[in-house]
Amino acid sequence: MDCKKRQKFRAAFNKKFPQAVKPVKVKDSAILWSMLALARLYLATVQTGYIHPDEFHQSVQVMARDILDIDARKPWEFQSENPIRSVTFSVLVSLPYLLLKYLAPVTSYLFEYDLLTPNTLLVAPRLFMTLLSFIAAIACIR
Repeated sequence: MDCKKRQKFRAAFNKKFPQAVKPVKVKDSAILWSMLALARLYLATVQTGYIHPDEFHQSVQVMARDILDIDARKPWEFQSENPIRSVTFSVLVSLPYLLLKYLAPVTSYLFEYDLLTPNTLLVAPRLFMTLLSFIAAIACIR
């Protein structure tokens, strides 16, 4: 359907059914967006597993090994002199590990709380990627 036909069809439809298509109000969509944002945060923090590509966990594993000095094996995709995976995604996903590396001694000293737990190491990249998805959503809306 070309553009002129589409415009005529829409005009005829809107004349015939004036209440069928209502504009979305900001007030209504704010509640929906808030609920979806809470669901996204809930799934990022509480969910114990999900169907995932190996690249995500292997990237996190490599950078946790390099940044936090954790005893972990480097996957074969990153080992050869011509690796098949880029380090760019690994660096992006592991930015929270840099923050954890410098916050862990402070929280251990001040609050006697070990910040580098397995759960924290799993959830930190997820929360960071959720934050990036919020930024992308806001950028698309505006």
